Amino acid sequence: MKRKALLRELVPTASAVVLHVDFILEKGKELFELACGRDLEGVVGKWAEGTYQSDGGSTSWVKVSAFET
Repeated sequence: MKRKALLRELVPTASAVVLHVDFILEKGKELFELACGRDLEGVVGKWAEGTYQSDGGSTSWVKVSAFET
């Protein structure tokens, strides 16, 4: 949560490279269906209080891909 707040302050609103997305705490299935309906790859979820690890060893993240079978 602290990292997300810091990013909100640092990332320019008008950035053409990075899009800041607010939390969506519920309705994950509906969000995934919207992503699929817009031909996006899927969604990435993270426990709100989960830790960030730069080595990729965190179990706080989950990726749900529209292209996996």
